Amino acid sequence: MLATRRVRRGFLGCGGCGCFISLLFFVAFAGFMTFIFGFSIKNSVMYKCAVQLAQSNAQVVKLIGTPIKADTFAWISNYKSSGSNETGHFTTQLSGPKGSGTLDVSGSHDRSSTDLDITFDSNGETVQVYSGTAQCK
Repeated sequence: MLATRRVRRGFLGCGGCGCFISLLFFVAFAGFMTFIFGFSIKNSVMYKCAVQLAQSNAQVVKLIGTPIKADTFAWISNYKSSGSNETGHFTTQLSGPKGSGTLDVSGSHDRSSTDLDITFDSNGETVQVYSGTAQCK
């Protein structure tokens, strides 16, 4: 009679190292994508200027109160950067003691100017925060 031998499959029963490396790759890829689409724009002039303009806008303050805090993530739907030139579109959540809403920003920045179109939406009410050349540095 032939003896059967049980093959040990390794970590989580999936063959050992191969599954672990695949899992590790997936986690690294997810982290990289989150950084690219969630954090990378937060250091840009456009992001900092847009949040600053929203925090000082009387209508936004009336809707959500002060202090106004920006969310951890800023979701990028379109962004190009070449040297000191940037163009893009992104959204981020702003919150205050009275509520929260979405800051929607489209614009461009180069060495001489920053052009922005900024709207804020909270509970179905949309506020035009700014449209034009901003004086942010």
